[in-house]
Amino acid sequence: MRCVIAALVGVVLVAYPSAQGTVATPRFEVASVKPNRSGEAGGGIRSFTKRFEAVNVPASMLVMHAYNLRAYQLLGGPGWLQRDKFDVRASVASGASTGDVRQMLRMMLAERFRLSIHNEMRNVRGYALLRREGGKLGAGLKPPCQSDCPKTFAGFNWSAGVMEERRVSISAVAAALTDVMHSPVTDRTGIVEQFDVMLRWSVDAADADAPGAPSVAFRRAVEEQLGLKLEDSREVVQVVVIDRIERPTPD
Repeated sequence: MRCVIAALVGVVLVAYPSAQGTVATPRFEVASVKPNRSGEAGGGIRSFTKRFEAVNVPASMLVMHAYNLRAYQLLGGPGWLQRDKFDVRASVASGASTGDVRQMLRMMLAERFRLSIHNEMRNVRGYALLRREGGKLGAGLKPPCQSDCPKTFAGFNWSAGVMEERRVSISAVAAALTDVMHSPVTDRTGIVEQFDVMLRWSVDAADADAPGAPSVAFRRAVEEQLGLKLEDSREVVQVVVIDRIERPTPD
């Protein structure tokens, strides 16, 4: 069956800041952008009450954070986009919301990285989350605990091979699986109830640091423990395409 690829090109989302207009765009009060050449493996993005901090992260991660994207939703750009690492430290006005901080980061990317992008709808490889044949749910999906419930739980940790969540929908499970599969996972189970979820799987050494290449053991665990299965599908999703980006101007 042929898949029709949607090519609906949207408007440019980010251009260079204009002095015209009546609505003030949120901006970082002070922003420092520096290359990180430490060669270290770790890094991440954190927001505080009056501070934004990104340490040892590629520009691709900054763009994804600014537009609240997953990896499969960001297309285009030069090779250094995911290779070169940067440190960003910025002051944030008191009372700024998460949305405000994302907008500030967009403005910083437009000004310092000369970022310009547009959005499109694309037909991409994905997965449908379905009930396993027979329809019986697995032991890893239980009705939410009502009394004497554990006070702590593991959450989701790919490298440790564990997913333990409380009172979540199957759609939320699909969203977590999306992060593992690095492709969209759509809930097509038809299940509306919430569950306590326990999923464990063995992590191959080659897969431990590569969430983009989930092992066969992971997909088997989803089927055997949750009574669900991941089936190949095609999904139409909105993506962001980079038209232009440059290495940042120095502080």
